[in-house]
Amino acid sequence: MHPSIQVGESNRARTNQRTKMCMLVCRALCIERQRPALVCTCDIMKGASSLLSVADTLCLLRAGNSGGPLLDMEGRMIGINTAIFTNTGVSAGVGFAIPINTVNNIVPQLIKFGKVVRPSLKVQFAKENVARQFAVTNGALAQFVDEKSNAGKAGLLPTRRSLGGIVPGDVVTAIDGRRVRNEADIDNYLDEYQVGEVVVLTVLRGVETDKPEKLSLEIALEESK
Repeated sequence: MHPSIQVGESNRARTNQRTKMCMLVCRALCIERQRPALVCTCDIMKGASSLLSVADTLCLLRAGNSGGPLLDMEGRMIGINTAIFTNTGVSAGVGFAIPINTVNNIVPQLIKFGKVVRPSLKVQFAKENVARQFAVTNGALAQFVDEKSNAGKAGLLPTRRSLGGIVPGDVVTAIDGRRVRNEADIDNYLDEYQVGEVVVLTVLRGVETDKPEKLSLEIALEESK
């Protein structure tokens, strides 16, 4: 029986943290084996699809190498090598790995449901360039809230029109006490929860005024459609 690999915590990975890369044994480019232990840096960043957090690694991934584990310096798996960035089809030395925390969350869902069930607030948050137009530089500005959603029923206010013009909606500044800097942070945090779990949103209401009101809203997460 082969020994199993120790699983680490991808959330603890930080920019410029030294890690090691071990490739899956394969026959890429007619090579029997790929030597492991490529030293790289690791940075948890947002995927281009805005659907999944990925680890950006400065490692030379080639076609056929995906699927191997991304290890930290203690030999713990913190990700699964998945894709590369390239303009030519040849590796440019930038690879992407699915964080192990995401894997641990997704695999049980695939086994149980045959698909990934993603939690959602059923809220559309403004992009940073839109939020800045309302002087919102810290937090996620609620742009649209489904009135029938749990967030709508809890009283989260969207951006809306009034006789005086456009009124900015509530600004989410924290989820369960964890600071929210922008709308991307919310997607990253929600990846760690399950549908039905309750989160506490810290919001600022009335950011267009001199004294915004700080509120706490409890919202049960729903399935993203």
